[in-house]
Amino acid sequence: MHQRTRSGRTRAVTLALALATALAVAAVPAGAATGGVYFDVNENAAAGNPNQLFNATFTGDHNVGLGRSVMPNLTTGQGDTAVGYAALTSDTTGGQNSATGAGALFSNTIGNNNVATGSGALQNNTTGSQNVAVGLSALALSTGSRNVAIGSIAGQKVTGNDNIDIANQGVAGESGTIRIGTAANQHAAFLAGVWNKTTGGTTKAVVINKNGRLGTAPAPGTSATPATASGQSPTISRLRAENRRQSDQLRQLRSAVQRLRDQVQKGG
Repeated sequence: MHQRTRSGRTRAVTLALALATALAVAAVPAGAATGGVYFDVNENAAAGNPNQLFNATFTGDHNVGLGRSVMPNLTTGQGDTAVGYAALTSDTTGGQNSATGAGALFSNTIGNNNVATGSGALQNNTTGSQNVAVGLSALALSTGSRNVAIGSIAGQKVTGNDNIDIANQGVAGESGTIRIGTAANQHAAFLAGVWNKTTGGTTKAVVINKNGRLGTAPAPGTSATPATASGQSPTISRLRAENRRQSDQLRQLRSAVQRLRDQVQKGG
């Protein structure tokens, strides 16, 4: 009785395995290759074309890739992540980079600590480090560092450092600049948490020029022209003094006219 039961269970397991194998084979599209998986003692892992996962001479560690070709030029880079066709293709010694999207960080060779998310994001970066680009072809710079670009083609023109470009292509050669939006696309700006909020301390009025650049105007009482004791500029004080003088003259003229009228009435 027990012998027949074990035999029945064995046949059931065998049939289940066969069915699972058949379903797995059927699920593979016609003509498609199942690819290969790579893992080594340095904890590098990859999946894709078995003939194009890293190379035979690299010594880097803790790199992870997914795609047809995974970091084929890598030598000593560490901690890189490449997901997508041609992502981090040119990387040699650059480390701690994260590229997600076709062609993301494609040209990077020695740049470190970059994050590129989106097809073509940071695709022209070669040696720049600590850049963050999110969006289609965002931040297609070559050497700049510590830049942030968010949005489709954001930061494409940037070549300097420490720029923040959101939905703006940026300007070549500038550094330390924040650009948000594009004049042709955005027509109004709203900023919450500002209205009716007290900042405390010394303040200055915020002004803007025709190009959209923000800056501050001199605070009351600290302008290039000294203010008077009343807090008004000398120009305003002069105008008020002149107004008082003319008012006095007008009153004197009115008094003179009234005296003449009185004299005429008495003479009549």
